[in-house]
Amino acid sequence: MMQSRGVDLSAHRASQLTRELLRWAELVLVMEPHHRDAVLALDPAARGKTFLLGHWTNTEIPDPYRRGDEAHAEALRLIEAAVEPWVTKLG
Repeated sequence: MMQSRGVDLSAHRASQLTRELLRWAELVLVMEPHHRDAVLALDPAARGKTFLLGHWTNTEIPDPYRRGDEAHAEALRLIEAAVEPWVTKLG
């Protein structure tokens, strides 16, 4: 799906979130409330910088992991819509 948008993710590799990564980050964006809960359980100090990606659109983005193409396409649509306000606010 990303290739069709001209984005090459072939070099991307997932990595485990650590307290060190959270301390390094200035902003942490997650897709679902339970993701935020997991981040805060790992490091409560991340509270003021951890937000739902859909914060400005009042949208939760269901994780499409292990779901079909339709779920991934919907997640991508929601992500694209949710990123725009963040770019505007942070830009």
